[in-house]
Amino acid sequence: MKWIKNKNERMILVVVSIILIIGTILIIIFSGNRKENIKSVEEIISQNEESIIFVNNSDSKKCKNCQKIKRYLDKNKMTYVLYDVRKHTNDEYIEMLQSLSINPNSFHYPAIIYVKNGKAYADLINIKDPDKIEKFIKKYDIKSK
Repeated sequence: MKWIKNKNERMILVVVSIILIIGTILIIIFSGNRKENIKSVEEIISQNEESIIFVNNSDSKKCKNCQKIKRYLDKNKMTYVLYDVRKHTNDEYIEMLQSLSINPNSFHYPAIIYVKNGKAYADLINIKDPDKIEKFIKKYDIKSK
């Protein structure tokens, strides 16, 4: 490849390179625009906090609606703690539910657990329709942080 000798061509190459770099940086920043907390359920309980816990399974074969619900939460800039069942053992999953006084036999994901003062205050389980989330949030007057 021959070196670009024309000054205008070099300038265009520099400008295009800068635009590509800035575009890449912006894509990285905005693709991470989720408001997913990195706190654990244990921290929320022990610190008597108020939070939304989104329980899902990132394995789409085990949860058809999980990604759709997650996209809805992210699109609406909801702040939540993600609990991905796939990343925990079955014993850890059951222990997490029991720590919130939730019966594992009657619980299914995708689900939202509203924790207030470190205790499960309300939950929305087996969510199929994102519109139910909006009603749930309004019913319990949940503020997104």
